[in-house]
Amino acid sequence: MQMHVVKVTIGKKLGLDRKWVNDDVSLFLTQKAREQIFDAAGNQNIVLYEGPNLRVLGAPLEWGLESKLRRINSKPDHPKVPTDIQDILIILKLLIERNNGPLNRQQVREKNTNHINELIRH
Repeated sequence: MQMHVVKVTIGKKLGLDRKWVNDDVSLFLTQKAREQIFDAAGNQNIVLYEGPNLRVLGAPLEWGLESKLRRINSKPDHPKVPTDIQDILIILKLLIERNNGPLNRQQVREKNTNHINELIRH
């Protein structure tokens, strides 16, 4: 099955737009960060699609939260900020439910998967 067909199939299953997978969140990742994100996705085990020869896992919620907070922090006028805020609220809800309580604010601020060496403000 072609990758495009898989992406469209997953999008339909989740009720998403045809362009739900895009390069809007593409960025440089160190090898260590890629490995950490890959391992965390496996541990989290949110299956977006599973076929006979392919299993697509959702990115770790913590990584999603960190990357969206970093974009808002570094580019507050970015056109994606309104949707990032909506995504952040959904991710926070899922993390709070999974953790059975609130997140540690300091740990969220200090999350640094890609070793950027800049704290997330606010």
